Amino acid sequence: STFRRYCPNPENTQSRPRLLRMEQRVHHVAIKTVDIESSISFWSLFNYTLTTKFRSGSARCAWLEKGEDGEEGRIEILEVPASQVDAKAALPGEVRKNL
Repeated sequence: STFRRYCPNPENTQSRPRLLRMEQRVHHVAIKTVDIESSISFWSLFNYTLTTKFRSGSARCAWLEKGEDGEEGRIEILEVPASQVDAKAALPGEVRKNL
Protein backbone atom coordinates (compact mmCIF):
# COMPACT_ATOMS: atom_id res chain seq x y z
CA SER A 1 0.00 0.00 0.00
CA THR A 2 1.04 3.58 -0.40
CA PHE A 3 1.02 6.03 2.48
CA ARG A 4 0.54 9.69 1.77
CA ARG A 5 1.99 12.42 3.92
CA TYR A 6 2.24 16.13 3.38
CA CYS A 7 5.47 17.98 4.03
CA PRO A 8 6.75 21.47 3.36
CA ASN A 9 8.20 22.06 -0.06
CA PRO A 10 11.79 23.24 0.52
CA GLU A 11 11.87 24.98 -2.86
CA ASN A 12 8.91 27.17 -1.97
CA THR A 13 9.46 29.93 0.57
CA GLN A 14 5.74 29.92 1.37
CA SER A 15 6.05 26.31 2.67
CA ARG A 16 3.35 25.10 0.36
CA PRO A 17 2.69 21.44 1.21
CA ARG A 18 3.55 18.77 -1.32
CA LEU A 19 2.52 15.14 -1.36
CA LEU A 20 5.12 12.52 -0.46
CA ARG A 21 4.59 8.88 -1.32
CA MET A 22 6.05 6.21 0.90
CA GLU A 23 5.81 2.68 -0.39
CA GLN A 24 5.47 -0.20 2.00
CA ARG A 25 6.64 -3.70 1.07
CA VAL A 26 6.60 -7.10 2.65
CA HIS A 27 10.15 -8.01 3.69
CA HIS A 28 9.63 -11.78 3.77
CA VAL A 29 7.22 -14.59 4.57
CA ALA A 30 7.96 -17.42 6.98
CA ILE A 31 6.82 -20.95 6.20
CA LYS A 32 6.83 -23.92 8.60
CA THR A 33 7.59 -27.32 7.14
CA VAL A 34 8.39 -30.83 8.31
CA ASP A 35 10.95 -31.39 5.50
CA ILE A 36 13.19 -28.42 4.75
CA GLU A 37 15.03 -30.06 1.86
CA SER A 38 11.77 -30.82 -0.01
CA SER A 39 10.59 -27.26 0.57
CA ILE A 40 13.82 -25.80 -0.77
CA SER A 41 13.48 -28.00 -3.88
CA PHE A 42 9.84 -26.95 -4.30
CA TRP A 43 10.57 -23.22 -4.13
CA SER A 44 13.52 -23.58 -6.51
CA LEU A 45 10.94 -24.45 -9.18
CA PHE A 46 9.81 -20.80 -8.88
CA ASN A 47 13.40 -19.49 -9.24
CA TYR A 48 14.02 -18.96 -5.52
CA THR A 49 17.65 -19.61 -4.63
CA LEU A 50 19.06 -20.73 -1.31
CA THR A 51 21.12 -17.97 0.30
CA THR A 52 21.63 -19.20 3.88
CA LYS A 53 21.01 -22.20 6.10
CA PHE A 54 21.05 -21.78 9.87
CA ARG A 55 19.60 -23.03 13.16
CA SER A 56 17.21 -21.21 15.44
CA GLY A 57 17.11 -23.23 18.63
CA SER A 58 16.35 -26.78 17.54
CA ALA A 59 14.76 -25.72 14.24
CA ARG A 60 16.67 -25.94 10.95
CA CYS A 61 16.05 -22.81 8.88
CA ALA A 62 16.82 -21.46 5.41
CA TRP A 63 16.55 -18.16 3.56
CA LEU A 64 15.54 -18.21 -0.08
CA GLU A 65 15.55 -15.19 -2.38
CA LYS A 66 14.26 -14.38 -5.83
CA GLY A 67 15.73 -11.63 -7.98
CA GLU A 68 18.66 -9.39 -7.21
CA ASP A 69 19.06 -9.01 -3.43
CA GLY A 70 15.62 -10.55 -2.89
CA GLU A 71 13.84 -7.71 -4.72
CA GLU A 72 11.22 -10.11 -6.07
CA GLY A 73 10.71 -12.03 -2.85
CA ARG A 74 12.20 -13.60 0.26
CA ILE A 75 11.12 -16.76 2.05
CA GLU A 76 12.23 -18.02 5.44
CA ILE A 77 11.65 -21.76 5.82
CA LEU A 78 11.59 -23.32 9.30
CA GLU A 79 11.70 -27.08 9.78
CA VAL A 80 9.64 -27.98 12.85
CA PRO A 81 8.13 -31.19 14.26
CA ALA A 82 4.95 -32.34 12.49
CA SER A 83 2.93 -31.51 15.61
CA GLN A 84 3.74 -27.81 15.10
CA VAL A 85 2.62 -27.68 11.47
CA ASP A 86 -1.04 -26.97 10.72
CA ALA A 87 -2.70 -30.35 10.04
CA LYS A 88 -4.88 -28.74 7.35
CA ALA A 89 -1.88 -27.30 5.50
CA ALA A 90 -0.35 -28.91 2.46
CA LEU A 91 2.53 -31.36 2.74
CA PRO A 92 5.93 -30.14 1.47
CA GLY A 93 5.80 -29.66 -2.29
CA GLU A 94 1.99 -29.84 -2.48
CA VAL A 95 -0.40 -27.06 -3.28
CA ARG A 96 -3.58 -26.89 -1.22
CA LYS A 97 -6.64 -27.32 -3.40
CA ASN A 98 -9.28 -26.05 -0.96
CA LEU A 99 -8.25 -22.50 -0.22
